[in-house]
Amino acid sequence: MVMEFKKTRGRRMKLVALITAMMVLFFVSGTNLVKATILDVPTGDCRKSQAANAAVTQRTYYEYVTPVMPLPLAIDKNQKALSESLLFGVTGTPINFGQTLSASIDMAAEMDTYTFSANTNDTVLIRMTKTSGTLWPGIRLFAPDGTELDQQCAPTTVEISYVLPSSGIYTILAYDCFNGNYTGSYNIYLQRLNAPGDPTPISSGQTLSASIDMAAEMDTYTFSANTNDTVLIRMTKTSGTLWPGIRLFAPDGTELDQQCAPTTVEISYVLPSTGIYTILACDCWSGSNTGTYNIYLSIITVGICGDVAPCPTSDGVVNMGDVVLLLNYVGHPGEYELCCEWCGDVAPCPTSDGVINMGDVVLLLNYVGHPGQYELCCG
Repeated sequence: MVMEFKKTRGRRMKLVALITAMMVLFFVSGTNLVKATILDVPTGDCRKSQAANAAVTQRTYYEYVTPVMPLPLAIDKNQKALSESLLFGVTGTPINFGQTLSASIDMAAEMDTYTFSANTNDTVLIRMTKTSGTLWPGIRLFAPDGTELDQQCAPTTVEISYVLPSSGIYTILAYDCFNGNYTGSYNIYLQRLNAPGDPTPISSGQTLSASIDMAAEMDTYTFSANTNDTVLIRMTKTSGTLWPGIRLFAPDGTELDQQCAPTTVEISYVLPSTGIYTILACDCWSGSNTGTYNIYLSIITVGICGDVAPCPTSDGVVNMGDVVLLLNYVGHPGEYELCCEWCGDVAPCPTSDGVINMGDVVLLLNYVGHPGQYELCCG
């Protein structure tokens, strides 16, 4: 912007006051005077007569360059890329819960951006695995307001597991975390652990066949269970190079256990609450191996009960009436009501076969007169 002031006869121009007023104006308006170029400035005193300043050019110009305003987001070494993407409208690649995407870092300093929507107290798992090249996978997680929540780095596979503080759009940055110069391709996976996306339901006693087809991929299974149920999960490799790995999560997304083995892996766990539980199946060696597998689930309801008579006549003590009643159900799978719960076998859980037989009757006979000391397997 160019501001022009013309001196006319009979008027004196108070240049100092004008410049002062301009500076005050710029300060009040929140801007800064970046550059002022004054052409043909009088060398005489503004208070002197016109004659004394006769040689002064009649036109004086002031040039003002609009300053570059500071970025509206605080930028430090951890937030620079995120702040720039928000400021200049660079949107990330959407990634859904349960999805695995393939991408690459092709240039030094490059950072790939992903976004997802989540709610307060959601627990998310982010997994990134190198598939080629020299890059070290690095991931950073940012809250909707740009706050960095976590960052992790590893040579081959890296993970972040985090309980989210608020509802909104979250941002992930994927990059080379060693020195920023390395490049290569990678896969990235996202899952919500308390309410997973695209899960496969699995029931007690069921065996399912599936496969890990991509690096970083994790298959998700869900089942419903009650407080103090004992769950047994078993995963066995059937082909390929993957090492079977399984992780068990509570209804709120808390990790309860994880196990890894070359061929067959198991988890046995007493569940802390009633609700929907989540299993993740994956390659647990490097995260980059693939192959097929089978997975099995058994939910065992264990109770301590002193009477196996139907509830209306239960007296809390094992007696001969209970033995005779159980004898009537020999050969009947899953048809005997034990303390208000249906169960096909009353043998202790390690030897349960789901069918009431004479061995169960004899076992119960040994507990006649023992209140509250018989372990009933209702799985």
